Amino acid sequence: LLYGPEETYGPLLRTATAHLSRRGIFVLAVRWRRPKKERRFFEMAGESGLEFVLLEEWLREEGHDNGSGEGGNNDDGSCFGGCLLPWNLYGDTAPGSAYATHLAKTEVWTGGGARAVSLAELSELDLEEMNDGEHDAFERTQVQASSGGVPPPPLPGERADEVEAAVSRRATAL
Repeated sequence: LLYGPEETYGPLLRTATAHLSRRGIFVLAVRWRRPKKERRFFEMAGESGLEFVLLEEWLREEGHDNGSGEGGNNDDGSCFGGCLLPWNLYGDTAPGSAYATHLAKTEVWTGGGARAVSLAELSELDLEEMNDGEHDAFERTQVQASSGGVPPPPLPGERADEVEAAVSRRATAL
């Protein structure tokens, strides 16, 4: 859905927000290819009132645990083995950024187990030398599942701007 023209984002978001109740969720898995473009979808979602968090975060908030102790299926607590950074930090390759650190620290195997290489150093040749299992493992590092929902209305006595500020603080903290 996110790989076509950005003009498709608006109709998708209008459909989603029109059909979501206050407790409804929109689960979206993204195989990151062009982070700047894909982040634009999440920005537009926020502008339309639909807030996304990583599925792992949503599972923890909702009290779900599938046995890993972290709400995911993998040792790192992720559902897919992907990056646990929120969408707004994914793809930021500035030196010292959380994403650049993730790329440097995350390794995948290539050449039939011949060597491990960090995502930061991964080359086209490394990708070509991967066997099917190694390529599947690499692909999982590029996939994230997110849960989107409409933020709850303010509680009695709360102002809407206070709720918006709390949601913004939460998104920044992720």
